[in-house]
Amino acid sequence: MNVNLPAISRDLEAVSFGTPDGKAGWVLQLPAGGPLLPRRMRTGCSLSAEGTVRNEFYAVDSETGRAIWKIQTGDDGPTAAVVADGMVAFNTESCTLVVVDERRGRVIWQEWLGDPLMSQPAIDKGVLFMAHPAATGRPPKPVESHPRPASPGGSHRLLAADLRTGRHIWEQEISGDVITAPVVSDGTVYFTTFNGTSYALNAGDGSVVWVKANAATSAPVIASGQLYETRKTLAGKDTVEGLARVDAKAGNARDKELIAKSKADYLKQGNGGGVALSAEAVTSLDSSVGFSAPPPPQSWRRPAMPSA
Repeated sequence: MNVNLPAISRDLEAVSFGTPDGKAGWVLQLPAGGPLLPRRMRTGCSLSAEGTVRNEFYAVDSETGRAIWKIQTGDDGPTAAVVADGMVAFNTESCTLVVVDERRGRVIWQEWLGDPLMSQPAIDKGVLFMAHPAATGRPPKPVESHPRPASPGGSHRLLAADLRTGRHIWEQEISGDVITAPVVSDGTVYFTTFNGTSYALNAGDGSVVWVKANAATSAPVIASGQLYETRKTLAGKDTVEGLARVDAKAGNARDKELIAKSKADYLKQGNGGGVALSAEAVTSLDSSVGFSAPPPPQSWRRPAMPSA
């Protein structure tokens, strides 16, 4: 079925359309310059952030396409939104974690965490979890818990902070940046770093549940007490990738061999596959973009929305 979208004359003004089978929709044009990263909110709004070449963040009514609010971030590259407890969290590429009010877009708190922030935050039970580089030059903040290091001397940290205030609860040493985002399930924070290490940490105090250096290549998925992730391995001279099923509580693989293996030349060394990167490679990439030290205090602007 072909759907002819209507012409749009102005940015941020939704235009309605119908489909041959009786469905209705709308289309909205944002200012040019980057891809959309949508996230639906419980209140019926959908949040969108534009890509690394822009610094605008929008809330749009998912029923009508009406733009509800927009904020101008102090840096480019805002991620998609994570929404919980009336708050919206996202981070910019270089290098600030931001929490805003879901209904009005008012900035509740923000913190510069280091350059770059390449993953998304996660939220569970009023706590926000975010990975960031260790060597930031920012003054350390007090924390409530001091867990034994998961990866002593690691290049990155996983921060747990109070969603409403930004107060630091604990910070854990990890081996590298996090792939996609942490995943929280039953009081445990699960994540994979770019050097292929999988982690399970206690969400309350950051203590280690288990850590496995297993050449993982994806963020984890948790279901029915099992963790699912892709991993790379060798089959003769070929680099292959397949699915691993893991006991989420203990971190032990359920199968002797990876499931649904297939050839994965993109993971070969030097091919830029983006996973199983050494700490040195990550550090080199981190230093090539954005800021190496905290920027001046940011000014956040709420540009006026177009009149109805």
